[in-house]
Amino acid sequence: MSDSASIISDVAIDEDAFADFIHSIGGVVSIGKRNRGILNWDEATLYISLLNSEKFMNFYDSQDILDWENFLGAPPKTMIEMQLGHSKGSIEMYLWLAYEFGRKWNCVVDDVNAVTLNYSEVCDRYTRLSMKQGDVSGMRQQWPAAPDEYFAFMQERGHGEIKEDDCALSLLTIQPTLCPAVDYFGDDGFYKDGPYESGAKGRTNLPVQ
Repeated sequence: MSDSASIISDVAIDEDAFADFIHSIGGVVSIGKRNRGILNWDEATLYISLLNSEKFMNFYDSQDILDWENFLGAPPKTMIEMQLGHSKGSIEMYLWLAYEFGRKWNCVVDDVNAVTLNYSEVCDRYTRLSMKQGDVSGMRQQWPAAPDEYFAFMQERGHGEIKEDDCALSLLTIQPTLCPAVDYFGDDGFYKDGPYESGAKGRTNLPVQ
C-alpha cells in the first residue's frame, strides 16, 4: 500500500477554486503557494497539491490517461495529489476529502493501492470505514426486534438507519446512491426484487415482513 492517492477530474480547477475548497473543508492553504494545502484530523495529516494537466500528463502512461478518461467521460484536466501521514485516521481522511470533492466536481480516485475508483465506490468505502462498531451496537439496543440482517448490512456496508413505520414495523433506510444493497440481501423472499422500487429516489424503505 502506498502513502499517496490522487483525485482526477475532468474539470479545470484553478488555484482560487482549489483554495476555496480547502478552506471550506477546514484545511489550510500554503502562503504563497495556493496550489498546496494541509488538512489535519487530530493526529492525522494530509498534504494536498493541485496539478493541472500540463503538470501531470507526462508522468503517467497513456493507458492510465485513457482509463481515467473512460471513467470520467471526458479528458482529465486536474489532479489532486494527496500525501498521507502514518496515523490510523489518514485513510479515512483521504476518502472523506475525495467524497467532499466529488460532491462539487466530477472525479475518480486512484487509491493507495493504485486502483481507480469511481465516485460511488469512493462513497461506499468512506461510509463503510466511518461506520463504527459502537454505532451499530447502539442501534441494536434501540431496536432489539429488528432483523439481524439489518445490523449485519450496516456493519459491512457502513450505512443505514432504522426507523418505524405507521404499523410499528421496523424499517431499514438506506441511500441507494451511496450503498447498493440488492446484491447483499439477494433473492430471499421479502427482498427478492432488491430494495429499489421502480422510480424510487432518495431514501428507500425495506419493510420487515
